[in-house]
Amino acid sequence: MERFSSILPSPLLAPYIKEYWFLSDSIYQGKQRAIPSGYAGLIFNRGGNIYSEEYGLHQKSYLFGQSVRPIDMRFNNLNIVIVVFQPTGIKMLLDISGNELKGQNVGLDLLSPQLKELENRILDTSNEQAVVCLVENLLLGYLNSCEDYNYKRFASVIQSIEMGESNISKLAYKACLGYKQFKRLFSEYIGLNPKEYIQINRFSKTLHSLQTNSSTNLNEIACQCGYYDKSHLIREVKSLSGYTPNEFLSNADPYSDNRSLFQSFFVDMRT
Repeated sequence: MERFSSILPSPLLAPYIKEYWFLSDSIYQGKQRAIPSGYAGLIFNRGGNIYSEEYGLHQKSYLFGQSVRPIDMRFNNLNIVIVVFQPTGIKMLLDISGNELKGQNVGLDLLSPQLKELENRILDTSNEQAVVCLVENLLLGYLNSCEDYNYKRFASVIQSIEMGESNISKLAYKACLGYKQFKRLFSEYIGLNPKEYIQINRFSKTLHSLQTNSSTNLNEIACQCGYYDKSHLIREVKSLSGYTPNEFLSNADPYSDNRSLFQSFFVDMRT
C-alpha cells in the first residue's frame, strides 16, 4: 500500500523549497509516470531500484532538473525522499544553472561532498522530521550566497505567470530586463525557457481542472486555461502527459488537496 506524507520547509527556506515528500509503497514492483511540473528537486532513494528507458537504472540519489516530456519509471520496494525546490531554488541555493540541468539526473557524487554526506545520513535516518532537519541544516548554510535581487525579480515574474500572464515582452518589462536578456536569465534561473514554463503552468492548471471539475467540459477548460480551443488543449495534454484528457482521468488517483502538488508530478500507469 502506498504511503505519502509532506512537510513544509522552515520560513527561511520557504522562498527556495516548496515541500519535502516521503513516499513508500509496500508492493514489490510498481510503475509511475513522471510528468512535467515546473519544479526540479532532489531524490534520496532509501528503497529498491528505479528504472526508466530515458535514464536506465537511476542512481541511488540524484538532483533532477526540469522536464518537458513524460518519463515512465519502474521501481521495486519504493522508499524515497524528495526535496521539491521552488522554480528558482536550485539556482539560488546550489548555484547550479537550471538550463544545464534541464532533462538531466545528476548523481550527488558529481555535485558536492556535502550533498553526498547528506545522502549517507538520510539513508540511515527513518524519522521524517529528522530527515528534514538534516536537509535544512545543510541548505541554510547556502543562504548567505543567495542573490536577493534575482530572487525577487523572478519570484515576481513567476507570480505573474501564475495569474495568467503569458506575454513574454510584458514579463521581461516586469523583470526590468531586455527581451533577449530576460529569456537567457529565465532559462538559467528556472531551467526552462519562458514559453516552456508558461506551457507547463497552463498544463498543470488544466490537470487540476480536469480532476476537480468533472462537470466542466473541455471547451470551458480550454477557455479558462488559455488554450486556443479544445483541440489545442488535447494536443498539449497528450504531449506533456502521454495521455488524452480522458486517459489521464482514468489513470490518475482521485484528487486530494494534501496531495495536489504531488499529483502534478506523478500519475499512475494502470493502462
